[in-house]
Order: sequence, then structure tokens, then C-alpha cells
Amino acid sequence: MTADPASKESLFAAAQDVARLLGLLEGRLASFDHSRITGVSYVLNDGNDGFIARVPLAEVRRTAKARYSLLMRIKGIKDVARISRVRKIDRQATFRIQPDHVRALAWALSDGRRIPRGCFTQRDLLIGLVLLIPGVLPGLIYLVWAWRRHQQYTKDLKALVVRWRGLQRPDPRPEWFDTLGG
Repeated sequence: MTADPASKESLFAAAQDVARLLGLLEGRLASFDHSRITGVSYVLNDGNDGFIARVPLAEVRRTAKARYSLLMRIKGIKDVARISRVRKIDRQATFRIQPDHVRALAWALSDGRRIPRGCFTQRDLLIGLVLLIPGVLPGLIYLVWAWRRHQQYTKDLKALVVRWRGLQRPDPRPEWFDTLGG
């Protein structure tokens, strides 16, 4: 899996995210080798070429870019990316000193796994404050909604860390570090 949002692997991971969000995956496992991209959609198939779902390609690309954006916003990943490509061992060592939630989230993003959605951002705070101007109620409703979404994100991130620890704390594949940039 590469960090590049336009790579086939990243698009496959994003297509699975979109299908999960739409409720189309329903616990079935999509196969990278049997799934395909058409002109306007991404078709997810299982290992036996059985049809699972067709999702809009534009939405898949948007999701792939969002996954990449999330990856680059993770504190510490940019430090790893700045280390020269020649010094792969240094990149991996720098990555391993990051906190568990950072490593688990980067692993999930790089391996095409499901990622938590909806952390509370400065943008949410700004929108909430702007909505307070016309009336207190819209701003409060938005801020409560954003805070609940953040609470769910925190819960999902903790579950991801537990799942990652259960798999003996795997690192992303070594070639993934090359695609971070730097």
C-alpha cells in the first residue's frame, strides 16, 4: 500500500470505506485483485469474482484524498517523511517512537483498513462560533453534534489501537515509507 492517494491500493481502500459508509459491504471481504475501476465507478468483487458493490469513482477519489490528508495531519508523520529515502531504517525508527494511537492510525491508513471518522477540529469550533452569531441555539446544536462525533471518534480510535495491539503492533510495509515523500 502506498501513501499516494491516486494509487490503485489507496483507491481500493477508499472504495471499501465508501461501500462501508453506504452499508453495501455488509461484512463481506472485497478482493483487490478481482475489483476494478470503470470510467465512473469502482466495482468491488469478492475473491470468486462475485459482485459486492459499485460505488461512484468521484466519491472514491474524494475519500482517498481525505485518507491521505488525515495521514499527513497525524502528528509525527511529517517528521518521518522528512527523513531521507536513503535512510529507511531511520524512518522506521522515528515512526516507532510515535504514540500508539499515531502508529495504529498510520498502520490502518497504509494497510487499507477501516479508520475512525469525525474528530473535532478547529473548523468545527469556528463553524459553531459563527452559528452562535445569528442565534445561540444553532451554534449550540452544532457544537453538541460535533462533540458527540468527536466522542465516537475517540471510542473508535481506542478500538483501532486495541485491534492493532492484538496484531502485535505491525508497522506499515517498508515500501510505504518511501511513498511518504521527503
